[in-house]
Amino acid sequence: MSERPPDCQVLIAGGGPAGAALALRLARLGCDVCVAEGQAFPRRHIGVSLAPAAMPVLDQIGVRDRLEATRCCGSESTIVHWAGRTDILPHPPGQAGAQVDRGRFDQILLDEARRAGARLLQPARVVAARRGRSHPWEVEIESGGRSRTVTAGFLAIAAGRRSALGGRRKRLSAPMLARARKRTARIRLKHRPRLVRGDIRALPFPDARFGLVAAPYGILQSLLNERDLTATLKSVARVLAPGGRVATELVADLPSWREYRGQTRLRGWRQGRKAHVTLVESVEQQPARGLTLFHQDFIEKRARAVTRRRFALAFRTISLPQMARRFEKAGLRVTARLGSYDGDPWTRESETWLLVAEKPGR
Repeated sequence: MSERPPDCQVLIAGGGPAGAALALRLARLGCDVCVAEGQAFPRRHIGVSLAPAAMPVLDQIGVRDRLEATRCCGSESTIVHWAGRTDILPHPPGQAGAQVDRGRFDQILLDEARRAGARLLQPARVVAARRGRSHPWEVEIESGGRSRTVTAGFLAIAAGRRSALGGRRKRLSAPMLARARKRTARIRLKHRPRLVRGDIRALPFPDARFGLVAAPYGILQSLLNERDLTATLKSVARVLAPGGRVATELVADLPSWREYRGQTRLRGWRQGRKAHVTLVESVEQQPARGLTLFHQDFIEKRARAVTRRRFALAFRTISLPQMARRFEKAGLRVTARLGSYDGDPWTRESETWLLVAEKPGR
């Protein structure tokens, strides 16, 4: 019996200019292409400048005429602001750039890709990918609060910095959940917790499902751009029942953490003195980006064997009042700002920063 073929030859994560142009080119070459784009089009997007070098590419994929029909503005030079100075760089003679409406530009490219035969999943976001047993790639896609798996021969990541798969990050959700299930199985509870793998920016639960949502220590500050934080708080408000509460703990006063390098923060034995563990930590401040970074090395020694695991944690330097304003903007009414687990009022000097909010309606 032959194996079932993959759902598509090439799955492209991201339907922006890079993803749509790739889909258009591959579809015209006869490939079975599928594009997963997380946002609905047309979308409002700030304008973008195209350099003269981009114009031959637009000619090659056949979209320049459609783009120029939108009455985009030509540009004869580029103004560069860098390191406190401003330079005006003229374009080469006869080579003009263009100022385009990015939302319309995206739509044109994706429409052409669809017309060429590419299939579109929208809004649908790639949240995980793994090497499959019967197909090269098995890709988990979320859409409308539901998850599905798409198989593909090739996977192209064209979602930029907002991609859940970008860079060299290793997704730990599956092994962490497996460990959690193993540990909860040992707990004597009348009702065992249900463990679900999902994305906090699009919680996979029905509307008004919970009376309480807890965001653990630092998790909201670990969302490194405003769009992700806004989406998360909107998702939390959606799954909360009227009168339900959300509680979170922030990493306290991140900007005041002094920088240091290679400090031993923890040392001790584990597993009945079979392994010795050392935590070596460094702290880096990036005020221009509003980030505090923690670099951690966990060193485990078992007899002569040494295992080193390296982690990097990044947090936005958002204060408790700033987070409270974001809660209010998401439609959540802040009911408590606490400076201890005993309920003491919060001050900037508090070592513990807790925020509690309620969804109005009850």
